[in-house]
Amino acid sequence: MTPSKPPTASGISRLLAGAGFEKSAPKPSRIKGMQEWSAGYHVAASLLPGCVLVEHRVNSLHLRSASRATVEAERRAAYAGAITAAGWNVESTEHALIVTAKAEEG
Repeated sequence: MTPSKPPTASGISRLLAGAGFEKSAPKPSRIKGMQEWSAGYHVAASLLPGCVLVEHRVNSLHLRSASRATVEAERRAAYAGAITAAGWNVESTEHALIVTAKAEEG
């Protein structure tokens, strides 16, 4: 088995957008120095080589932490399904998905 090409943040972001998921984007904040984000997925390169991190951002500060955690977990599960269907390995942590290359037979 040989490893497939490693995932990139831009490639995973395009995959999720193509699957119909909403991307999180920065939005203006009334508080100087505070960054707010719209609800949706956020993809970033990991410090570990060959890994991409995917998280879900919730834009409502009014959600209780239990509700927020449930929403985030449900969205991460949906993202994981789309990413796995495209042939990537996905490991789920408490706050993010870790996407890596899938080993190919050959």
